[in-house]
Amino acid sequence: MEKKIAVGDVIYNSWGWEQTNVDFYKVVRATEKSVWVKKMPASIRSSEGLSSMAGYAEPIDEIVGDEIGPLRINKWGCVSVSKYGGTGIYDGKPKYCSWYG
Repeated sequence: MEKKIAVGDVIYNSWGWEQTNVDFYKVVRATEKSVWVKKMPASIRSSEGLSSMAGYAEPIDEIVGDEIGPLRINKWGCVSVSKYGGTGIYDGKPKYCSWYG
């Protein structure tokens, strides 16, 4: 059985076309069927061996912005923060990201 989303969990949304953006959110309220989140800033570090416009993103333990929700928890135990990309519970491992410019 998968872990249920709970208050304090960090979730991430990975999305983009020809680049990979990663957004992080902290769960601030939860019911059995919905959650409310607030955006978290990210720290991005480049990594040797990747493109000069790629690296890894990690959340900074800080909350910014307004509460977003309610977000419905789907039958797989996930939520969609955006209609773009995929969302999951952050596992503590840096997430790949890339950019232009």
